[in-house]
Amino acid sequence: MKKLLFILLTLGYFSQAQVLVSTSVENKNVLLEEITAYRCGICPEGHYTAKLISNNYPEDFVSIRIHANSLANPTKGDPDLRSDFGQNISDEASIASQPSGLINRHSFSGSSISNSLQTWVENSEAILEQTAIVNIGAIANINTSDRTISIEVEIYYLGSQNTTTNKINIALLQNNIEAPQANYDDFNLEDYLENGNYLHNHVLRHLITGQWGEEITTIDQETLISLEYEYEIEEDYKGVAADLNELDLAIFITEDKREVLNAISVQPTIDQDNSSTTEFSSFYDLKVSPNPAKDFTSLSLTSSTSKELEIIVTDITGKTFNRISKNISAGSHKLKIPLPYQNGIYMIHVSDGALTTTQKVILLN
Repeated sequence: MKKLLFILLTLGYFSQAQVLVSTSVENKNVLLEEITAYRCGICPEGHYTAKLISNNYPEDFVSIRIHANSLANPTKGDPDLRSDFGQNISDEASIASQPSGLINRHSFSGSSISNSLQTWVENSEAILEQTAIVNIGAIANINTSDRTISIEVEIYYLGSQNTTTNKINIALLQNNIEAPQANYDDFNLEDYLENGNYLHNHVLRHLITGQWGEEITTIDQETLISLEYEYEIEEDYKGVAADLNELDLAIFITEDKREVLNAISVQPTIDQDNSSTTEFSSFYDLKVSPNPAKDFTSLSLTSSTSKELEIIVTDITGKTFNRISKNISAGSHKLKIPLPYQNGIYMIHVSDGALTTTQKVILLN
């Protein structure tokens, strides 16, 4: 993992510059870390319960399934769904039976952060009623040519704390992993395939920021922190292929090992092949300015021959806002590109039919 950038911004600056994170007072999201296992026959009931909570609070619920303890040990050549980090999380929570859940790693009774299945709904709803002291916003993109995931995170603190540091945690999760799953009570049957295998979702594959997260040392009220990470995704984790199309992220802030202050899910966008981006920019001497932009930006380029360019403006989800076809002659050109009205991050895709490039532009009106 490479941390590319750390920026601490004051209130006067971020009111104009931030685009990812909300600065409004909001309630907390729920992070449910299921301690599960493929040989645990009651665990599909846990998966089912997590789905019910997610369906009730789709924008406010984050799910991680952590395969740990003896029932997760693979036998007979079955896929290994464990990670290098999950057992330590289970041990920290003193998990005695499965399924068990960590709900924002909060102690609802005594010192234990383990929650029995019967309490997941009630305790999740209790978290949802609490005001968040920190908001999180993020985007991510996977480059399939070199298997790197680039992550941009913004963290905004709404209030003061009694502690001096927090931790940022970024979990890499994988969905639709085909493997066996014991099931004693016929729960969650929709995730079984005709061959008898089960589709395992939200499976923890890696903690990009390490076992207990990366320290944040400035957590003052009305502070915005901007972070960028780059991580090369392994071909497989414990022998299970890492399908780039099935990965997502859970990003959460903790006080230390415990007490999750807030959490979000992030679905990365995917570049099918960026191998020609550098070649395009070099061939045409392409530049994008201004960036950040207001209302519009411009593409400056120089071409040695006449070409027809196609320029498409999308948001980070791939939704198209503008499509321009432009014939250019040999020489230097400056092409004005209108941008959408709403502030945010937009992608400008430029192609001459043979070479392509994608440039990111931040819109701040």
